[in-house]
Amino acid sequence: MIKAISLTLSKGKTERIRWDKWTNWYLAQGTVETADYGQLEGEGHDEEITLETNYPFAFLDTMSANVSPSNPMVMITHRSPKTRDAAKARQQLVNDTMRRNKMHAKFWDTSSFAGLCGRGWLKTTWDERTGRPITRVVDPRKVFYDQSLAWDDGPRYIFEAGARTKAEFHERVEKGQYDKEVAKTVQAGKIPDWMVDSAGGESTHLNDASREVFSWIIVYEFYDLAGKKFFHLVEGAEK
Repeated sequence: MIKAISLTLSKGKTERIRWDKWTNWYLAQGTVETADYGQLEGEGHDEEITLETNYPFAFLDTMSANVSPSNPMVMITHRSPKTRDAAKARQQLVNDTMRRNKMHAKFWDTSSFAGLCGRGWLKTTWDERTGRPITRVVDPRKVFYDQSLAWDDGPRYIFEAGARTKAEFHERVEKGQYDKEVAKTVQAGKIPDWMVDSAGGESTHLNDASREVFSWIIVYEFYDLAGKKFFHLVEGAEK
């Protein structure tokens, strides 16, 4: 699985360069300053593009406004009289969860990512502290999946890269979330360049100071969809 992760990260390098370029256009206030986006096949670099109107921003915001409901809600229809109350309770639960998670803003961010990167991801997990599901938007540069099959067949695997400080990592080890024996072989280091976009965005939700001050461990949450298994993986570990 570590080999699959390494190969997937390597193949996604060109894609991430393009995302940085398009994100820079989207964020620019009329002018895209000269920037080196590396060698892209069939594309130049070190180029300056001047836009009187920021069309990427206007297009994506218009698209997001049309596909992201201002007050997202669902209606669950019961199929028989005896399930009427159950359907009503489930409807209230789903709508309350979307309201608490502020899904309007998250749908907007996800659609913006989809417009820029061709895909947008939402991840829902159970929060033990609040006792309810929490949904968050995940930067596409941190999510990778098996692209050898059509979505109709379903990808065989998908994984997310997450940055943990050394302290956070060992705290999870003590809680039993990570294997203690494997954790002994893990080395902390810096945030890899591929997790930070060169367009000046905040894809890692980390500022420059925190990246320099802390030691980091990259943990891959690997979902084996074919085998219906879930793993935590780190580079350099045998297990």
